[in-house]
Amino acid sequence: MAVPDILRSFSEQHRNVRIEIQTLNSVQQLRAVKARVIDVAFMWGSSADEDIQIDRLVAHPLVVALPLKHRLAARAHLSPRDLSNESYVTLAADLAPVYSEAVARYWEKAGVAMKEQHRADRPHAVIELVAAGAGFAVVPLSVYEFARQRIVCRRLDPAPSPLELTLARARGVESPAINDLLEVALRIAAQQRAFITGYGRAGSSDLSAVGRLSRAGEAGQARSNGAHQLRPRSSLLSAPQLRRDGGGKSFRRTQARDVRVAQAS
Repeated sequence: MAVPDILRSFSEQHRNVRIEIQTLNSVQQLRAVKARVIDVAFMWGSSADEDIQIDRLVAHPLVVALPLKHRLAARAHLSPRDLSNESYVTLAADLAPVYSEAVARYWEKAGVAMKEQHRADRPHAVIELVAAGAGFAVVPLSVYEFARQRIVCRRLDPAPSPLELTLARARGVESPAINDLLEVALRIAAQQRAFITGYGRAGSSDLSAVGRLSRAGEAGQARSNGAHQLRPRSSLLSAPQLRRDGGGKSFRRTQARDVRVAQAS
């Protein structure tokens, strides 16, 4: 997903700004933003709370991740019925409630009861299990950027509703650092949308064009900022948040040198 790239790019441009990151679920994120415990939260989905300002970044399609040698890997599209008897890898619902609800809603609407075979306690563990042949998983397309040497991704037909990455902050709070972070987030999100558009044009039977697009984007960005592109672990469902300094009970008001960020679990 876009969050690691956003934070990396922001840090390169603002080396005097300290970023503190905490991983929370969506409910915890909203509470922390409203309480001013964190400054911004990258989270899946939006909020109807009038005290929260939401900036929409990019919608991530949900696709099927399969082991490289899976019997269905040669198919261009998969239906829920195709997967009904397959071993299924999931992420614990309490770690990623928005994602888990979206996937559960999709299976329910499709009329297919999936039997969970493996439950992972970390996002990257889902991909490790899939790559090892334990089963399939439903993941955001952005996972393919980080794991394309170990898994294949295929479209679902009908397609699930995408997961939308957003940036949340308390309404009325002004900070040059937060404004700059939002600017970087919108720029990186635009690059992610280009990646997703490339996926749509390439088709899911051959994502090599998407890989080329992703690598071209990485090279272009590295040339523009003179820095090496860092490739973090697969960020299946995570997004960072800012938190209190050292877990203490108080934190001074946000200034240019401190940004507290939260990310979705």
